[in-house]
Amino acid sequence: MTNRRNRFLALSLSLAFLCACSQATTSPATQVPGPGPTESTPQETQAAPDEESGIEGQVLIGPACPGPESPVQDDCADKPYQAVIQILDQNNQRLAEFQTDVQGRFKVPIEPGRYILHPVTSGRFPTAADQEIEVKSGEYTRVTITFDSGIR
Repeated sequence: MTNRRNRFLALSLSLAFLCACSQATTSPATQVPGPGPTESTPQETQAAPDEESGIEGQVLIGPACPGPESPVQDDCADKPYQAVIQILDQNNQRLAEFQTDVQGRFKVPIEPGRYILHPVTSGRFPTAADQEIEVKSGEYTRVTITFDSGIR
């Protein structure tokens, strides 16, 4: 029964991701539904529709210029960065994946709980650290993820 439920969850998340990827890039962010109920997460803990919860924020990349930063160099501030972020459970199991918009913004509804945000990278740079977050019922947790560009 658990195996069937896990397959259904994986298929549902895959379909949601594919549908979200087909949206226009002008949307505020790709949205991914939260994981469905499991044996360890009773259905009563899910956020009700009027108590939507999730994560929202922005992804940035920096430094944008080599050398020491100067307060007069506005063009060297961290820049918005379009990235792919995975949502992992506390056992590092992938629950969902989303892509930010071109301004690095995202808003993803997800059930209350503790999660790890894992920025997906393809090489040494750019890179960003995982972040542990807690989503509370009826609230959106604000997150800023900063990628290191590798510029020195």
